[in-house]
Amino acid sequence: MLNQLTHFKKTPVREGSQRNYQRLEASKVIQEVEAVAAGLMAEKIRFPQ
Repeated sequence: MLNQLTHFKKTPVREGSQRNYQRLEASKVIQEVEAVAAGLMAEKIRFPQ
Protein backbone atom coordinates (compact mmCIF):
# COMPACT_ATOMS: atom_id res chain seq x y z
CA MET A 1 0.00 0.00 0.00
CA LEU A 2 2.80 2.42 0.81
CA ASN A 3 4.33 1.78 -2.58
CA GLN A 4 1.03 2.57 -4.28
CA LEU A 5 0.63 5.85 -2.41
CA THR A 6 4.16 7.01 -3.24
CA HIS A 7 4.45 5.36 -6.68
CA PHE A 8 7.33 3.26 -5.35
CA LYS A 9 8.88 6.28 -3.58
CA LYS A 10 9.08 8.31 -6.79
CA THR A 11 6.28 10.73 -5.91
CA PRO A 12 6.26 12.51 -2.56
CA VAL A 13 2.96 12.93 -0.77
CA ARG A 14 1.92 16.36 0.45
CA GLU A 15 1.67 16.93 4.16
CA GLY A 16 -1.96 17.23 5.20
CA SER A 17 -3.30 15.48 2.11
CA GLN A 18 -5.54 12.43 2.13
CA ARG A 19 -2.68 10.34 0.73
CA ASN A 20 -0.46 11.47 3.58
CA TYR A 21 -3.04 10.37 6.15
CA GLN A 22 -3.40 7.02 4.37
CA ARG A 23 0.39 6.63 4.38
CA LEU A 24 0.55 7.39 8.10
CA GLU A 25 -2.20 4.87 8.89
CA ALA A 26 -0.50 2.19 6.81
CA SER A 27 2.80 2.93 8.53
CA LYS A 28 1.15 2.53 11.96
CA VAL A 29 -0.29 -0.84 10.97
CA ILE A 30 3.11 -2.02 9.73
CA GLN A 31 4.77 -0.94 12.99
CA GLU A 32 2.13 -2.75 15.06
CA VAL A 33 2.57 -5.94 13.05
CA GLU A 34 6.35 -5.75 13.38
CA ALA A 35 6.05 -5.32 17.16
CA VAL A 36 3.72 -8.31 17.48
CA ALA A 37 5.95 -10.41 15.23
CA ALA A 38 9.01 -9.59 17.33
CA GLY A 39 7.18 -10.71 20.47
CA LEU A 40 6.05 -13.93 18.84
CA MET A 41 9.58 -14.69 17.64
CA ALA A 42 10.94 -14.13 21.16
CA GLU A 43 8.27 -16.49 22.53
CA LYS A 44 9.13 -19.09 19.91
CA ILE A 45 12.78 -18.96 20.94
CA ARG A 46 11.81 -19.33 24.63
CA PHE A 47 9.72 -22.41 23.98
CA PRO A 48 11.49 -24.57 21.41
CA GLN A 49 9.73 -27.71 20.24
